[in-house]
Parts: sequence; structure tokens; C-alpha cells
Amino acid sequence: MGLLDGGIKTIIGNALPFLFLDFTIIRSTTTAPTNPWENPTVTETEYPCKAIITQFKYHEIDGEKIKAEDHKIVFLADSMAIEPSIDDRVQRVGETRRYLIVSPVRKDPAGATFTAQVR
Repeated sequence: MGLLDGGIKTIIGNALPFLFLDFTIIRSTTTAPTNPWENPTVTETEYPCKAIITQFKYHEIDGEKIKAEDHKIVFLADSMAIEPSIDDRVQRVGETRRYLIVSPVRKDPAGATFTAQVR
């Protein structure tokens, strides 16, 4: 197995867990009602993961796609059961603030991390 076939993902996952904090990805699923006069049912499923939250650099902020209040979250792929996607919510364990993923999530070439823009 080559390093890009998953080797780097495992190496990074084993070497850096102390840098990453405990987060939860919250994915909402909407189920259509059986009767048209009922409301749809929304179910939230939580998935634990490890991540780092940081701010964007000044030259990355353009005021339209990336706003000054946006944050960047880097997820450790080895700690995740699902891949994060747009409209997932992210919450640090022990905190009440939830961040919303607002742009497509990028995966690094080795598959070791995912990077998301959150608001």
C-alpha cells in the first residue's frame, strides 16, 4: 500500500490527535409527512470527530464568498464516520455555539483532512 492509498491518513491520524479538539457534526434529515396537513419530521444525527477551528487569513476574505466572521475548520479524516457536507452543523463538545458549513468541503489529496468554511 502506498502512502497516498491511505498510509498518510493513518500516519497523520496517529501522530496529531492531541492537536485536534473534540467536535460533533450534526446532520439534519427531513422526512416527508404521510399526510399533506402534517409537518415534515426533522431528525438530527450527531457524529463525533476531531477538528481544529481557525480564522481565514486577511487576504482570503473577500466580503462576498468569505466574510470576516467566517471560520475555517480542519477535520481529521481518521476520526470521522461520515464526510462533512454543506448544511451540516458543527459544534465543539462542551460549547453551545453551532457553526454551519456554507461551502463545499475540500479533501486533501492524501485523504487525511477535510477543510470546511463555516459561519
